[in-house]
Amino acid sequence: MVKSFAKKVGTAYIKLISILGGIATAWLFGIMFLMIADILGRVLFNQPVKGASELIKTSIVAIVFMQIPYTLWVGRHIRSELLISRLKPATREMLLSVMYLFGAGVFIVIIFASWETMITG
Repeated sequence: MVKSFAKKVGTAYIKLISILGGIATAWLFGIMFLMIADILGRVLFNQPVKGASELIKTSIVAIVFMQIPYTLWVGRHIRSELLISRLKPATREMLLSVMYLFGAGVFIVIIFASWETMITG
C-alpha cells in the first residue's frame, strides 16, 4: 500500500518536473525572441521593446528554478569527474552523500539568512 502510493507520488513528481522543464525551455525560446526584437528595435528603429529588460531579468530566475529539479533528477548538473571517477564505488557514494548533505546545508543557511527579508519585503 505504502509502496504503491510512494510510486504514484514519484511518478507524478517526475511528470511535474518534466512538464515544468518543458515550459521553462519554451519560455527560454520566447525570451530569446524578445531579446532579438528588443535589439532590432533599438538598432533599426531607435525604439526598444518597453519592459523587455525587466521581463528578461525576472524570467531568467523563474526559468532556472523550473529547470533545476529536472536537471538534478537526470543527473546532468555540472560537476568534475576527475577525482570522483578514480574512487572505488563505495567511497564515491560516500563522498557524493557528503557533498549532497553539504549542499542541503548551504540551502538551509541561505533560507535562514534570507527569511526575514523575504517575509518583510
